[in-house]
Amino acid sequence: MRGAADEDGQVVWKDGYVLIVHKHVSAMSDVMRRILEASAQFESGAPPRLLVDARYYRPIWEENENPQIAGEVLTRFPPDIRIAVWLRSAGTAAKVAGVIDRLGEAGLEIRRFEVELHALDWLLGEAE
Repeated sequence: MRGAADEDGQVVWKDGYVLIVHKHVSAMSDVMRRILEASAQFESGAPPRLLVDARYYRPIWEENENPQIAGEVLTRFPPDIRIAVWLRSAGTAAKVAGVIDRLGEAGLEIRRFEVELHALDWLLGEAE
């Protein structure tokens, strides 16, 4: 494992990708902090691959904040980034759908997965 994790282990540079772990409840400020931490990993040379582990995540931002979150990702992350979002809960999937849809419409490669192995296969280019 390369790079550094924050005190909660929420952003980690692993072999071939950056991992963001969202746990429990996160407000808009938490999401923005993780985006900033992940962008620092990309600036330090991490490959433009991101796995967002949102299996145990309950986002509490407002729907009208989706454009701000998507805009921050588009501004801070490399334009050729590939993002896999690992979800378990239909409620979380519905809550983050607005951000995912906006990023996809902007041309980023982003997909949702329910199984980590499938997410990593796609993320690392081993399966299409």
